[in-house]
Amino acid sequence: MSGTAPLWPVLVAALTFLAIGGALILWPRQAIALYVRLLRPMRALFGRLVDWEIGLLEGRVAPVLVRLFGGFVILSAGAILFYAAAAPR
Repeated sequence: MSGTAPLWPVLVAALTFLAIGGALILWPRQAIALYVRLLRPMRALFGRLVDWEIGLLEGRVAPVLVRLFGGFVILSAGAILFYAAAAPR
């Protein structure tokens, strides 16, 4: 059995997950636009697959799915915090 992890890196990870999840919930369209900007240069390498993904991201349901994913990220942060609280010291 390995020893316990120091508390501060676990808390930094949890707070990072909380911040990212909150940003995805508050600003889904901006997050999608940023991802599409990162994805466009990959067209030369992946071609139609990137076009298909961009088409999905420009749909009407995409902001809802991004918000749901943000909620999942926040739930993951809660799991990290639960682990940190339950870990033996």
